[in-house]
Amino acid sequence: GTAEAELLFDLLWSDPLESRGHSSGARGQWTWQFGPDVTRTFCNENKLSMVIRSHELPESGRGYKLQHEGRMATVFSASNYCGKTGNVGAVAIITPDMSLEPIEHFAPLLTELQNDIER
Repeated sequence: GTAEAELLFDLLWSDPLESRGHSSGARGQWTWQFGPDVTRTFCNENKLSMVIRSHELPESGRGYKLQHEGRMATVFSASNYCGKTGNVGAVAIITPDMSLEPIEHFAPLLTELQNDIER
């Protein structure tokens, strides 16, 4: 692929680590993992207070996870992912004072909704 495509892939599929620095990612070729020091530097250089990402279900099964001294938020909106994980989803509300307010939700299976309608 092109350098631009590889950069976009890196941005979309890289994951935070608890340890400092960066390393090859677990998602395959061209992915990276990065620590809180990388997030801090990125935010400082780009005048950002935090980064919000959304492509990874937190291991806790919650719809969001804060990491990297509160500068990295993972928000996963798909509750009960693939109809079988039992996780809650979340959306991120940015309040007027620019803080993050995650709102969690759980959507029932479509078959459960259909059964409710038929009753």
